[in-house]
Amino acid sequence: MALLTLIRCATGEDFNAIMADLQVTEDCDPNPNWDDPDPQGCGSPVAAYVYFYSVVLLIAFVLINLLLAAILSAFTDSSAEEDARLSKEQLEVFATVWAEYD
Repeated sequence: MALLTLIRCATGEDFNAIMADLQVTEDCDPNPNWDDPDPQGCGSPVAAYVYFYSVVLLIAFVLINLLLAAILSAFTDSSAEEDARLSKEQLEVFATVWAEYD
């Protein structure tokens, strides 16, 4: 469940609602039972802000760096550029076929 919560925070899917739930300091039980179906434990506003904003910033930083690395590696890959070019034979075949349709 914790991993799913972090994935939810990484995608930006309403992480502020989870953070707001962890900030509850009124009408709560400081020592809830672990097997309670609806635990109402107390939270800490400062810890919630620090934790969730650091997680979101760290994950966004990592994901942006991975995305940029993938894009830059695609641009700098010279073998892919050479494979994308047509050879003289392919260009001549294209010209003759296109001449038939033109």
